[in-house]
Amino acid sequence: GGLWHDGVMLNHQRLFMDLLRWATACGAVCLNHAEAAAPEVGDAGFSIRVRDRRSGDIHTVRASRVLNTAPGFAAEGPAPPMSLAFNLLLRRPPLADCAVAIDPPGPPPGATCFVMPWPPRAGMAAAHVLAGTRHLPPAASDAAGPTEAQVDGFIADLNAAAPGAAFDRGQVCRVLHGLLPAAGPGTADAARHFSITDHQPGFATVRAVKYTTARDVAERALRHLMPGLPAYTPGSDRPAQRVELPTGADDPHLIKKLRRLVREEQPASVDDLLLRRTSLADGRSDTLRERVREALPELPPVAAPRETPR
Repeated sequence: GGLWHDGVMLNHQRLFMDLLRWATACGAVCLNHAEAAAPEVGDAGFSIRVRDRRSGDIHTVRASRVLNTAPGFAAEGPAPPMSLAFNLLLRRPPLADCAVAIDPPGPPPGATCFVMPWPPRAGMAAAHVLAGTRHLPPAASDAAGPTEAQVDGFIADLNAAAPGAAFDRGQVCRVLHGLLPAAGPGTADAARHFSITDHQPGFATVRAVKYTTARDVAERALRHLMPGLPAYTPGSDRPAQRVELPTGADDPHLIKKLRRLVREEQPASVDDLLLRRTSLADGRSDTLRERVREALPELPPVAAPRETPR
């Protein structure tokens, strides 16, 4: 065996929201609860039909250039190959004080998984573990997530890799899933290199593959569409952003802080607020949800079908 050190993203929800906050502070206009159709080209540039997922109203946005980063965004040609990836959050004691790499026997090769205490913070007792990542081929991919059989199969593989650990379906608190760019059609292997695809002059799609290279890929994509873009100077024109987040469910100012997130970040529901604006709901009971529902009656418990967050 061996011991090595690596990075882990504890709160990806806030990374996404903070990126949006930086963008708006620097002059970008961000639309929430909006669904866009493929752009149409005309004499004045591109026009994109955008549907308000709350009201159903259709609006038109015009632009001289379009950079697409969404895999499901319609464009001419075949859809890019995607694979389904998921992790399981389980309510159970961790296998060790650190993340453990385990390798289920048999195919597929390279199916090594990690089981780590959650939350992995020093000085905090972990009552949960995060296990993953399981990758599935496109034929099994579904934006709604893995099937019951696929979750059961993953748990069986965990038990085969760690005999005596007694992973159980009843321990599952959440199934965290998403679509990833695949290395090619018909494979579950994730793509290892970014790509920029031109659809027509001024309209391109970028596929990024790693958080650690995302900043560089974003700049490459922008320069691809706008070759004359001025060079970026680190630290210039970046207004300070500070969001006071709840420190936990026992934060005495919990509701006050959540109200600010509701006002500034437009969650569609209580679950959207707790799961996608914070990590407060990770592995916790429904007690916190009920408390927030009572304090914030303006938010529905869950998003309406056409408002399902993406």
